[in-house]
Amino acid sequence: MQIELSNLTVGTQIVFLSKALHDESSTSISIRVIAEDGRIIFAKNSFGYEDFEYTTWTVNTALTSASLQIEDSKSHLLLEYFVIYNPKEVFESGVTFLRRENNCLYLDDLNQLNEYYQRNIYRPQYHFSAYKNWINDPNGLIFYNGYFHLFYQYYPHQAEWGNMHWGHAVSKDAISWRHLPIALLPQIKDQFFGGSFSGSAIEKDQQLTLIYTHHFEDPRNKIKFKTSDFIENQELAISDDGINFIRRDKPVLYGANRPKEASKDFRDPKVWLDKDHKYKMILGSSYEQQLAVLIYSSEDLISWSFEGPLYIEKNVQGRCIECPDLFPLGDKYVLFASIIENIAGVEKHITRYHIGEYADNRFISQHCAIIDFGPSFYAIQTFEYDNKRLGIAWLDSWQDNKKSTAKEFAGVMSLPFDLQLRGNKLQLKPLPQLKKLRKSPMLEFNLASSDYYHEVSPDSAFELKLSAKLPTQQKQDNFINLRLETDTEHEFINIKLNLLTGKIQLEISEHDRRINYCHDLETIDGFLDLHLFFDRSALEIFVADYTLRGSFRFYWQQPFKVVKLTNHAKLDRITCEIYNLKSIWGNI
Repeated sequence: MQIELSNLTVGTQIVFLSKALHDESSTSISIRVIAEDGRIIFAKNSFGYEDFEYTTWTVNTALTSASLQIEDSKSHLLLEYFVIYNPKEVFESGVTFLRRENNCLYLDDLNQLNEYYQRNIYRPQYHFSAYKNWINDPNGLIFYNGYFHLFYQYYPHQAEWGNMHWGHAVSKDAISWRHLPIALLPQIKDQFFGGSFSGSAIEKDQQLTLIYTHHFEDPRNKIKFKTSDFIENQELAISDDGINFIRRDKPVLYGANRPKEASKDFRDPKVWLDKDHKYKMILGSSYEQQLAVLIYSSEDLISWSFEGPLYIEKNVQGRCIECPDLFPLGDKYVLFASIIENIAGVEKHITRYHIGEYADNRFISQHCAIIDFGPSFYAIQTFEYDNKRLGIAWLDSWQDNKKSTAKEFAGVMSLPFDLQLRGNKLQLKPLPQLKKLRKSPMLEFNLASSDYYHEVSPDSAFELKLSAKLPTQQKQDNFINLRLETDTEHEFINIKLNLLTGKIQLEISEHDRRINYCHDLETIDGFLDLHLFFDRSALEIFVADYTLRGSFRFYWQQPFKVVKLTNHAKLDRITCEIYNLKSIWGNI
């Protein structure tokens, strides 16, 4: 297989990552770059004996054109991750991916990404997803050197969870993203698994520092580490350019040294410079067999002292807290806790927020609620920017059995949002810059009649806003119905805003299953409001002035076709707006 490369400037890097098959009969892969005059200027044989062999070649002489050749006699490409980029341009242009399809090679640069993302009917168009394969938790959210940085848990070899890398993307507006090279590798060998688990980022001395959990596990031998079948250490990686990261050779916090009251689940560090001018690190764990967030302090990010449990959750039983986050908002503090909950012996994943007071390394909760009434919102992380608190979450579910390699990718990020307080409730408002994705013309109408039908664009990506003035008298059929349909009667989403019972009821039907959700519906100042974002296989719903949200992933076999709105309540004032939305990939 061969593909032509053009205009390779000095400093351009070709990076590829091979995965071990642990099969000694595997035929080697030969990778060569050949100049116009026939000179072999780069050659590499990858045998797949190392688990994650990461190879970088830097162009040292400008080339007008060259040939990239890959020989693989078994037609089994071990290179799921292959990118080309120039460090001087990568923040604006992103990387160019090498794609293999039907035994041919293709290059997907910024201009081709939009077309590649459009082809897959499951691929969201304005929610962030990896170029290929698996992602979960957002990590290291930060604004650094003029760009928003999004790191994320990443397995580049399959659309299933595997040894964790840190993927990396940047944006000028937190909406349209550019893929960057992988930031962290798993550092795992042979039969062990785990890798670079979740963490956060902080700027110190003009350097970008990543703080993450290194998870190391040998599933075959549960007595290898005496009292635990895995260990979790906290480590650092530092970058001067925001692209290349150098790991510190030793952990800054060893899991073996965790307090005896804490469990072996000891992960997902969130670090910030606190008001006492010390760095603070919180970790998800349990403490004395109760769900807990632990807190540490440091003068230099290297030496950490345990300050005790920041917060112990006494109302929920489960394995541990994951991805904790603590930050000031208004005159209060907010604590996020993603929880591996235990219900009747079955593990479930939920995310809760607490509003309360923080002082002397302790947090006191004054109000608590579940953030999202859907199943697909987890591992939220926030960061400060321009005196605002912004956040992103993972829009998927560990309990969803629909993740499949057939989709080419698994997992997306939520829409970025701004966090605010509304009394004793938390608002998560989609960023206003999402409006730039709206296509014209916009549809705006008053739903005074009983029915309205709207055929969506082929992109199946749109935004809908609805506001209804409540009646003075209740009626039996007092509800508004919003139905999203495909060409088949077996695939739909039905959203019922029931003014009589004060509930939002949602039913998702796929070709092989139906799932129902229900939550109390609050009205604001005599109005009911709904803000909906539909993106092929992702749905985010906001109601009650953004104090309640629902997030859902689904996998229809047919493309989305029509929106149906029904005013059963016969309300005189139901205003609706519908916008088709652009893709965030390519040049928009």
